[in-house]
Amino acid sequence: MRRVLSRRARRAGLNLLGLLVALITLFPIFWMVSTAFKPATEWYSLTPHPLPAHPTLANFRAVIDGSVIGLPYWNFLKNSLFVTVVSVVASSLIALLAAVALARFRFRFRTTYLIMLPIVQMLPQQALVIALAAAGRHLVSGHVRRVPGQRSGRRRAARAGPVPHWRAAARGRGRVSWGAAEAPGAVTGRGRSTGSC
Repeated sequence: MRRVLSRRARRAGLNLLGLLVALITLFPIFWMVSTAFKPATEWYSLTPHPLPAHPTLANFRAVIDGSVIGLPYWNFLKNSLFVTVVSVVASSLIALLAAVALARFRFRFRTTYLIMLPIVQMLPQQALVIALAAAGRHLVSGHVRRVPGQRSGRRRAARAGPVPHWRAAARGRGRVSWGAAEAPGAVTGRGRSTGSC
C-alpha cells in the first residue's frame, strides 16, 4: 500500500513539475497573442492585463497594409516564397545527385559516410560550431608552431644544397619556405630554404 501511494505521489509530483514547465514555456506565446489584439493604449498601461479589454484587429491591418514600416506584408511573403522555392529545388537536385552516387557506386569510406550522415543530422548546430572552432584553433596553432622551426633550419638547408624542382614536384612535397620569401622561386623538397643566411 505504501509503495502504491509513493508511486502515485511521485507521478503527481512529476506531472505538476511538467505542468509548471509547460506554463513557463507557453506564457510568452500567450502574452504575444494577447498583445496582438490589444490597442496601443493598453500596451503601455502600468497595470498589465492578461486579456485585452478592448480587442481590435487594427494591428493586423497595419502590418498587412504596410503602414508600420512603409512596406506591405505581401512583399516579404513573396521574397520568402522565392527563397524557399529556390532553396528546396537546389537542395533536392544536389541531394538527388548525391543519392545516385551513394546508391550506384562503391568507394572507400562509403559505409562510414552513411553512418555519420544521420549522426550529424541529429547533432544540434551549436555542437557543430564548437567542433569547427576547435578544428580551426588546432590548425592555426599547428601553423604557428611550424614557423620558428622553418626559420631555425635555414642554415642547415643552405649547407644541404638545393633540391631540383622536378624532384620536389615528383615527391609531392615541394613547399615555399622562409628562404623562398627572400629569394622568389626557391623551392625545396622538404620545405627548407635554399638561400644562405
